[in-house]
Amino acid sequence: DGTAPLWIASQMGHSEVVRVMLLRGAERDAARHDGTTALLKAANKGYNDVIKELLKFSPTLGILKNGTSALHAAVLSGNIKTVALLLEAGADPALRNKANELPAELTKNEHILRLLRSKEGHRKS
Repeated sequence: DGTAPLWIASQMGHSEVVRVMLLRGAERDAARHDGTTALLKAANKGYNDVIKELLKFSPTLGILKNGTSALHAAVLSGNIKTVALLLEAGADPALRNKANELPAELTKNEHILRLLRSKEGHRKS
């Protein structure tokens, strides 16, 4: 179906496979036909080891072709460690998805909301 092997390895949580593929030149932002990247999929599933490997290769943290971001996916998954990891890497909590929603508008989890608010206006350049 045209899905990149890196995307599949990320979806399955295979961080070592992801690392080797990236070291051998896999496209870090390879996306499925729906615009979902390996980083977004790993963020959605809370695969922090995969995310750490992908972040070493500076994947896109902004809004993707499918109109959302890895940070939005992480917030929706409810995994505070994943949210923190992406924010530390420079993900912008002020980006709106295609539905014009901020990541903070997608959760009621107070821990995630505090984390997002603490990073607003304090992003890495």
